[in-house]
Amino acid sequence: AKLNGASLRGAKLTQATLDGASFDEATLFEATLDYAALDGTTLHGTNLTAASLREATLTAVQGIGATFARADLTSVAVVAGSWLPKASFEAANLDSIAVHNADLSFSSFRGATGLADSTFTQVKLANATLAGVRWEGAKLTKVSCERCDLRAASLHGAEIHASTFDNALAAKADFTAARIIDSSLRGAKLSMASFRQADVRGTSFAGADYTGANFQAATNTASAGFAGAVGAPRNLIVPIG
Repeated sequence: AKLNGASLRGAKLTQATLDGASFDEATLFEATLDYAALDGTTLHGTNLTAASLREATLTAVQGIGATFARADLTSVAVVAGSWLPKASFEAANLDSIAVHNADLSFSSFRGATGLADSTFTQVKLANATLAGVRWEGAKLTKVSCERCDLRAASLHGAEIHASTFDNALAAKADFTAARIIDSSLRGAKLSMASFRQADVRGTSFAGADYTGANFQAATNTASAGFAGAVGAPRNLIVPIG
């Protein structure tokens, strides 16, 4: 179905099968798509502000600049090559969201809630805005978050594996008790960030600015790389440079 530009404000599409449908530039403000299946659906510029998509599945969905601001995406699955760059998830409820093999580059998550304990696997988040988000306990595997904004974000207790945060803005970010394994924060801005009790095994901080960052009781620092890092971190017990 081609519904490009359609006005579907408040539409009731619970459990709908929307495979291959096109909603480019359509308005689905406050629409209900709970348990809906969107396989190959296009969402270029689609307005889903305040929509409900609880337990919906987005498979190979394509769309630049879709808006999910204030939407309820509880237990949504975004999978199988979905491509949603420049999307807005601002102030959205992302409780228990699972994202696998998707591109959300340049997207904004400002004010989003429910990211704690979420799962992101093979996800592109380059240049995404994640400042201040609460990502505690999240599972991030093979996530590419180059140049993303993580200022004052909380990843307390997160499980981060084989992920890249090169040149990220992460001043005052909280990685306390996180497991940051075989990952990269090369060139990242980490001033006043917390890595207290974090496991940084095999992770590179090369060229990072970690002025005032706190590594108290961090583990496996000897296997991490700090070549060319600048600043004066606190409680880092391995040689710098």
